[in-house]
Amino acid sequence: MRGIFLVLIIFSATVFAQKPTFTFSLNDTIQAGDTLTVKITIKKTGISGFAKFELFVPTGFTPCPGDDTDVSVVFWDNTLKYIWIDLPQHEKLSLVLKFVTDKRLYGKKEFYGNFYYISARERKKEKLPLMASFINNPRKTDIPENLLALYYKKPKMPEFAELNNDTTYRVQIGAYKKKIGNDILAEFYSDTSKIKEEQQNGFYKYTVGNFAGMEQAHDFRIKCGVRGAFVVKYAKGIRQ
Repeated sequence: MRGIFLVLIIFSATVFAQKPTFTFSLNDTIQAGDTLTVKITIKKTGISGFAKFELFVPTGFTPCPGDDTDVSVVFWDNTLKYIWIDLPQHEKLSLVLKFVTDKRLYGKKEFYGNFYYISARERKKEKLPLMASFINNPRKTDIPENLLALYYKKPKMPEFAELNNDTTYRVQIGAYKKKIGNDILAEFYSDTSKIKEEQQNGFYKYTVGNFAGMEQAHDFRIKCGVRGAFVVKYAKGIRQ
């Protein structure tokens, strides 16, 4: 890693006591093709329940898998989302985001986003400060946006329909101790009418799709952007 790790921004929302505060740090300069690390600390200041950290990522930055266990992660259409159904009890949340950068990038690249949380039974939104890093490469030229968009175009999701096959496959996108409403499920997959809910072993489990073959289901799992999603087999409608 060739950048100097530098704390860029400390943003505090102090107008109301229950507003969270944020601290960010990231490499100020890295070489194209290297990994950019972004560290984020969220001080909850008393909030609880549902929350979402949403970061809009420049084209050419690919998130690396992490080992987060108490948060759901979704990356789709250049938007990286960390979703808590119930925020952990500890006061500070620490996230370490890593992005592999395209070796053809050059110049200043900016990140921006929002943090959503529940206060007084209403969903609140805090706009996050702008973050930026300079990407260097030997050619000193950036790949044109139209070419970059072609390399990183949004994947086409495999289509599926209701089937009467004896054997079908679905993709599980989440499992939680409590029932999840459509407003939150939409964070994982926009067409909530296609999400199936079932209870098993004390969990509410949520699956999408109805595929005749394992290959189609795996294709959907990869493209849906939900970290940790996996394929489930059904025989005559019964989960195996």
